[in-house]
Amino acid sequence: MKATTLLTRQHAKTQTALTTLASGKGTKALLEELATGLVAHMIIEETVLYPAIRKVKKDLVLEAYEEHAIAQLSLKRLVETPFGTDLFKARATTLKELIDHHIGEERDELFPKVEKAIDKDVLDALGAEMQARFESEKSAREIEVLQRDREIQALTAKRQQTLRKALVVLAGLL
Repeated sequence: MKATTLLTRQHAKTQTALTTLASGKGTKALLEELATGLVAHMIIEETVLYPAIRKVKKDLVLEAYEEHAIAQLSLKRLVETPFGTDLFKARATTLKELIDHHIGEERDELFPKVEKAIDKDVLDALGAEMQARFESEKSAREIEVLQRDREIQALTAKRQQTLRKALVVLAGLL
């Protein structure tokens, strides 16, 4: 599959998830899936695609790196926001608008130039490399999320145990 086709499919999935989250619908699982996929997507663009196509449209590639930096900050803030709150919806909407702008530039300006300038076989090879890297990055991010969840569960259990002990001490004082 051509690199541009792969990215276009990932863009559509990202936009659907962001639309759902910005509307106040969706789940924490959707947010985690979005975050994992979006981070992996940005990594493959920055490490595989952009270096390969930089000469095609240097100004758009440099701008894309900057848009990624802003999107990463926006995504981090969204993930840290209490799910389902008005602030969450505002941050999801902001991230959606950033991503929509970025996708529009790639779709309308960058990808057509790339497809004219780079041979289809090269785009197919880039697509295969990007797909493999995407799966690897996504798996690594999912493992990080599971480890973080386990750490949170362990801390919660430790706090509950400490509270129980404090209650026993307090009950003995009364």
